[in-house]
Amino acid sequence: VIDSAKMKQYFSLISQNAEQLTRLVKNLLNFSKIEEGKFEYNFELTDIAQLVTQQVEDFGKSETQRGARIRAFIPDDIPPLYVDREAVTQALNNLLDNAFKFSPLDSEVYVRVRNEGKNVVIEVSDKGIGIPEDELGKVFEKFYQGRNAVKQSAKGTGLGLTLVKHAAEAHGGKVSVQSKVGEGSTFSLTLPIKRE
Repeated sequence: VIDSAKMKQYFSLISQNAEQLTRLVKNLLNFSKIEEGKFEYNFELTDIAQLVTQQVEDFGKSETQRGARIRAFIPDDIPPLYVDREAVTQALNNLLDNAFKFSPLDSEVYVRVRNEGKNVVIEVSDKGIGIPEDELGKVFEKFYQGRNAVKQSAKGTGLGLTLVKHAAEAHGGKVSVQSKVGEGSTFSLTLPIKRE
């Protein structure tokens, strides 16, 4: 390939696929450690607004080839939290990955962070295929892939949301989902400001 525009396009695709493969391998390795009871979290005071901003920027760069756009809404009143940076980063990446995976190519994904007094909530919303109501309680189970995901031939291990749930609970928080078929989904990662 001699054309510089084509070279740039190919390098971007290679980079995007390498990042997806890296996330997949991290998910598998972390899940294996969790199953064996060997996964350790390292909590440190973290500027959560900066962490989310950085992940949104990094993820947005890798998705530009698909025509997808990511929009972030992060106010100034977000306090620092004691979190495991790697675990929260991976959880956010898993939520973003799903949002893009199950959305139309030219869609927008929204990330909102808000201070709710005792908690900080990170929301990832999409306008994708949505999740049937009878599957909402199952999406956090290991290896679970819903009917719509199978129909769309979405690639994955069914571990991403399981790891998000594990990370949320290890931080004394939770993860929840609201969704309507054909309208999209919103996943909310709730983290306590003062961790017990």
